Amino acid sequence: FQFTENKKFECMKKIALLFLTMVTLLSCGNEVEFNTPGFQGNKDYNLWRATYFNATIGTNGMVTITAGNSNESMIFTVVSSNTGTYTLSDATISKANFVDFNDTVYSTSNTPDPSVTIYPEIGEIVITESTPGTLSGTFRFNAFTSDGLNSVGFNEGVFYRVPIIN
Repeated sequence: FQFTENKKFECMKKIALLFLTMVTLLSCGNEVEFNTPGFQGNKDYNLWRATYFNATIGTNGMVTITAGNSNESMIFTVVSSNTGTYTLSDATISKANFVDFNDTVYSTSNTPDPSVTIYPEIGEIVITESTPGTLSGTFRFNAFTSDGLNSVGFNEGVFYRVPIIN
């Protein structure tokens, strides 16, 4: 069985196309990776990224994580810096507050108006790594205005090596 030059060329094109397809498929991923500290999430399904962020630990062990950019800010209050999952809702101590570019305040401590929803989604913050000096983890939540009529939602939130300051 012999190949002519034309057949060899066609075979090489197919191998190259197969190789290119495999490289493309294997290099795709949807995980967020940081090389440096960072804080970001999807706000109402649009990327939201903080330009500043830090954490503090109070004398009572409560953790406050602050993040924001030139227009908006977010504050998490969590009962501990230990790794674990912490629920964010109107029935828990842990909470998330968000202030948008219009200075509208949203909080997971606020109950939604029944005309908006009678079953609010319970949010969470997961601390996946707590080292001396930094915190890392994920978050998701829906927060409401004090009247419960407006909301903001974050999903797929990630914070990585947020520095703990004193």
